[in-house]
Amino acid sequence: MKLRILVLVGILAISLPMVLFAQSTTSTSTTSSVVSGCMTISSGDTEVQTLTKQLTCVFNLTESLSVKLKNLEEKLNTLEIKKDITVDNVPVVKKCSNGAIDYPACVIIKDSTIDTEIIDVKVKKCSNGAIDYPACVIIKDSTIDTEIIDVKVKKCSNGATNYPTCTTKVAVDVCKSTIAETKVIQTFLKAEGSFTYPTATGNYGNITTDAVKKFQTKEGITSTGLIDGDTLQKMKVLAPSIAPSISKSVEILCPTLPIISINTKPLTDNNGDTDAKSITNKDKPSARKFTIAETKVIQTFLKAEGSFTYPTATGNYGNITTDAVKKFQTKEGITSTGLIDGDTLQKMKVLAPSIAPSISKSVEILCPTLPIISINTKPPTADNGDVGIPVSN
Repeated sequence: MKLRILVLVGILAISLPMVLFAQSTTSTSTTSSVVSGCMTISSGDTEVQTLTKQLTCVFNLTESLSVKLKNLEEKLNTLEIKKDITVDNVPVVKKCSNGAIDYPACVIIKDSTIDTEIIDVKVKKCSNGAIDYPACVIIKDSTIDTEIIDVKVKKCSNGATNYPTCTTKVAVDVCKSTIAETKVIQTFLKAEGSFTYPTATGNYGNITTDAVKKFQTKEGITSTGLIDGDTLQKMKVLAPSIAPSISKSVEILCPTLPIISINTKPLTDNNGDTDAKSITNKDKPSARKFTIAETKVIQTFLKAEGSFTYPTATGNYGNITTDAVKKFQTKEGITSTGLIDGDTLQKMKVLAPSIAPSISKSVEILCPTLPIISINTKPPTADNGDVGIPVSN
């Protein structure tokens, strides 16, 4: 811009004397014509016309020069920019000396952002392990460490678990009756006379327990107050006569309860007298517990043979079945134990095809591993029944 003003001033300085010279020439000679670059002055022109032409000429010259100067300035600027961008074709980046990034304005604008200073801080801790430095107070809680003590536990020599009392109870299979089954038991005992409560409630409480104990005492069964195998079997025997209305219900009570006597009374012989010769360990036969199905086979055989007089085969190996086995053993000359030993089973297998053919196959497969070892203590007899005749091999 400064260059342009200087050029224009120079043009005016040159052109003004030229115009004045042309004017002086025109005023001295009106008949001649003067041509000077951008104008033609005729002899007939008035002074005003001549001056107008002169000014027009100066203006045109000035305008032309201004356009040329502008073009020249643009070329100079282009050359200057190219010079700033590259030096030997290598890009040159100009930066602000004050650190601003808006070159060439180089204005620094202050904003609200504050640089944070990172400080290396050493954290102090409590030496006693507390976390509330600098107080370093340890709060005791209710948790107490337990001390493991090596204690020698004393036990009962009889296997009881309630040391030092060391009392034991005989585990007995009992009937865990439902409410309906308990009502049947109570109804039976009421008809029998041991249960005196007005109605059968279905609750097996103290009154029912006492009634069962009374019944067991009457029948020579260990008094426990629980419906064990012997108690249930005795109920089933008596029900048809003393409580016929519920005999069917008594018959089906606890069908899986094993009939195993826990009676502690002394053994009796066949006629019921007490203190009869007891069976020693060496005299005990090899025998086993039977399933319900196997017991029914035995009862069916004995019923056909005549020793088992109960109406039906119940599957319960109780006093009635034991007595029937004893009767059969006595008839066949086998030691009367009431248990199915080897000799008893062998005799059943021999007789079954003739006296109980319908179950002979079932009798045949009873206890296949039971040893057939005679425990008969009677002396051998001859065919005619005489005693003392030896039997040859």
